[in-house]
Order: sequence, then C-alpha cells, then structure tokens
Amino acid sequence: MHEDQSADYATAKLKYIINDPLSFVYESTGEVTRFTDYRDPKPRSRPVFTFHRPETLEVLIRETKTLRAKVFDIPVSPSFSSPEGGGRVGAGLRDCQVTAINNLEKSFRENRPKALVQMATGSGKTFTAITSIYRLLKFAKAKRILFLVNTKNLGEQAEQEFRRFEPQDDNRLFPELYGVTRLSSSFIPHDSQVYISTIQRLYYSHPLEKKPGMSLKEVLERIHLGDTSEDMLTTLANRLIRLDKQINEKEKMSFAEKAGGQTINHVVKELLNAYDADTVEGVRCKVEGENPGASPEQINSLLTTHHSQPIEKATAVFNDPDLRNYIIDIRKKYDQVIDTINPDEIVNIGWVKDNKAAAENTVHDFKAWIEQHKTEITALQIFYAQPYQRRELSYKMIKDLVETIKTTKPVLAPLHVWQAYNQLEKVKGQPKNELIALVSLIRKVSGMDAILTSFDKTVDKNFQDWIFKKQAGTLKYTEEQVQWLRMIKDYIANSFHVDRDDFELDPFNKQGGLGKMWQLFGEQTDEIINELNESLVA
Repeated sequence: MHEDQSADYATAKLKYIINDPLSFVYESTGEVTRFTDYRDPKPRSRPVFTFHRPETLEVLIRETKTLRAKVFDIPVSPSFSSPEGGGRVGAGLRDCQVTAINNLEKSFRENRPKALVQMATGSGKTFTAITSIYRLLKFAKAKRILFLVNTKNLGEQAEQEFRRFEPQDDNRLFPELYGVTRLSSSFIPHDSQVYISTIQRLYYSHPLEKKPGMSLKEVLERIHLGDTSEDMLTTLANRLIRLDKQINEKEKMSFAEKAGGQTINHVVKELLNAYDADTVEGVRCKVEGENPGASPEQINSLLTTHHSQPIEKATAVFNDPDLRNYIIDIRKKYDQVIDTINPDEIVNIGWVKDNKAAAENTVHDFKAWIEQHKTEITALQIFYAQPYQRRELSYKMIKDLVETIKTTKPVLAPLHVWQAYNQLEKVKGQPKNELIALVSLIRKVSGMDAILTSFDKTVDKNFQDWIFKKQAGTLKYTEEQVQWLRMIKDYIANSFHVDRDDFELDPFNKQGGLGKMWQLFGEQTDEIINELNESLVA
C-alpha cells in the first residue's frame, strides 16, 4: 500500500511545471527505510540503512541501466546453450554446473534475487559460484560481491580458488581482472570487487559505533588519557571512516603529515586490528606456545601484557595534541548539528531585511579572530611587526593561514568576509582568489590600509611609486629592465614574496631565469629583489 502511494507521488504531474516521473523513491518509518529505483524492469523496494548521499545519487542517475536491468545483458555463450548434454559442457564445466548457472541467471532476470543452488559433494560448487560471479562482474557490471563462508578454513580455500580461476573467455587469472579481498580484520578496503568473509566476522564487524552519545573530542581525549577499551577504539575508527569520506585530498594529506605519515585508512586499520579476533587469537597462541607449563592465571596475565602492544601501537598517534586538535577542527567544518531539543520558533515571516547587521557581525568576528591570534601565528605577527619585516611574508604562510581559518572558523572564509565589507563600505578592486583576499583583509584590520583594497592593486600602486623614485635622478631603466621589474611585481602580487629560487619558476625561467636578471642588473640584483619585497608590500 505504501509503495503504491509513493509511486503515485513519483508519477504525479505538477500544476505549473512540466516534470518527468521521479526515479528514486523512499519510504521510511523512522526506523526502517526502503528504497525503490523506478528504472528497474520490475521496480520493487529494498531495505537500506539510510538515505543515499547526493554524490551516490549522482552516480546512480548517470548510469543508463540499473543492476537489475543489466542482468539481461548477460549473454548465453555457446558453452551454456545445451545444459542437457552429458559429461562436461564447454571449457571445464560439467553439465550440472551449467544448469546451475543458467537457472541462477534466469532467476535474476525474473526478479527473483534469492536462489538456492543445491549440488552434490565434489561437483564443484565453489567453481560454479566463481564462474557466476565472474559473469555478473563482466556482463552485468556488478560493483561488489560478498562471498560468505561459515569457517575461516573455507574462506582461505575460497580465496585460493579465486586466485587460480581462469575464465573461459580470457587467458588472465581472476585477480588480474578483479580485486579479491578476504576480510581478516574489521577494516574493509574500497578497491576490491569480491569480498570473502566468515559469517561471524560480518556480524561482529558491523556495529562499530559503540558511543553514539559521546562527542569526537571526548572520544579522542579519553583514548589519550588511557581509555583504550574496544568500544572506544571502534567508535573512533567509525568516526574516522566517516570523516575520510567527507574531507578533500588536501585535508587527507594534512592529516598524514600530522600523523607521522600515516593515512586515515592506516590509522583506522590499526584501531580495528587492536581487538580483532584474529589478533587476539594470535597473541593467545603465541603466549601459550612460549609458556607451556603456565597456569591459567599466568596465561591471562601474559595475554593482557602482550595484547597491550597492538593497542599501544594503534593509539600512540593520538598522543600528539596537534593531530587531535586538527581532527576536531576539520570535523567542525563538515558538521551539521540538528537541535531536536530546542527547536526554533517562528517570530516573523518575510524576507531578511537586515543584511547589514549580518555583515557587521561577520566583520566583527573576523577582527576578533585576528586580534586573538595575532601573536600566535607567524603570518599575523609579520603584519603587526615593523614594515621591513613584511618582506619575509611567504606564499606558504598565507596559504596555511587560509586553511587554518577555513578549518577552525569556516564562516570567516576570506571571500565571505570580503563580501561583508563590500556591503558596509567602499572597497577597491576585487581579489582574484582567497589568498589575495585574506592579505587585503589583514592589511585593513591591522590599520595598514584605510580602505579595503585588493592586494594586487596595492602592489601596482607601490610599484609605480618605487620606480618613479628610482628614476627621479640620473638612473633610467631600459625597456627590457622595466619588463623584468614588472614580472617581479606581478609575482609578488600573487605570491607575496620573491627570492632567488623563484627565478627557476615561471615566468622567469622562460625569460632566462636568474642568469638573465644578473645580466640586466648586475651586482644590484639582490638589492633590487630585497627592495621590491619590502616596498611593494608596504
């Protein structure tokens, strides 16, 4: 009944807009959520853990066919056309195996995904299953397939079967075509197509979040202070897995830098391995093997001591406060907090009239943030120091400062603050990027500029003043010298500083680099570089 109602909503026509039927439909009770893809040949709902993310829906909508439609693309090869014959049919397949595969694929096409293949002992059930999996991956373009076994030994045997399997229509082995992973811990890699797991591991691997009411900051602090229980480590692993899916590549690289070269995936793997069943069993076997005559109490004591080693290895990285703070700050950037305890009350309905007040708050908060950190951050210290020290400002300093602001205070992103100023007062120019915007804003807040001016405009004016003073006497630069000086000016406008090494980069290297600079200016080369670094950012 509910699916019929949802289907009516999905196909309903809007009064004033010409619309197509919706492809994706959800029904949810708050505890159970079901999903229907109406592009399926015979649409029907299936349970999902939660609503799909926008990027997942984007991937789905770009695919011309669903998996349930793609099963019709699985061809019936010549070796599968006559399953009734005796002996083996095709290359290495028995007739019973061909029958099983044909009927399984028929079941899929008839929208009956649950099927039982019953075969006699020694008839090649694993080989049959792998052949069917291969056909699903190749022809139906299946993304991931779970191969479940009930014992560890059967999982190892299945893994070996996959590694030896050579398809009938390809002379490469299965692992050369598709990734195969036998899950030996709670960590699940994302780059395989076939996952082999015991039922027990699948069951215990699922509930990672054991402390849903505890903040990430509290989880990190408690682990740092010594609470390295299984619940705490698996909870942190779960939070990091979710974070890894949200942050960008640059933020992942920053994590690795602060974690001593360890990626988030590696840290998660170590956290999950610490209490993994195989890890604990391995420690127990080692302790019992090395201490054959020990009492149960001694074994348990030694087991605790030895087991602490993988736990300490997994949690040592979180002893660094910089890493803990970075994780907390980057989490804030992506957090969306929904307050169900203190819901908002509507006090007025209408358009937002006082944009000026919002802009004033943004400017005030930005000034307060700069004031709070001006003695802590090197780039800010330089702005508030003596003028000659400003020549030490570097591109990396500004880039790092932008990232710090966007991570700890996303609402104070430079271009957003620039827009707020633009609503309140006159500004000069428009910054080309957020780095130039930030330098311009700091100059305004620190009192260097009375009017908010895009930094490249400031550099242009300072360059005009500098070259006018230099040529006020008998010194007259040639056209080629002026061209080089303008190149340096443009470089400083975008990178905030230039030194000798930069002349190996564009645009200088294309014009002869530092050698050409020396030919044009001789022994004045270093003096000119220092003067421009100081004068243009004044």
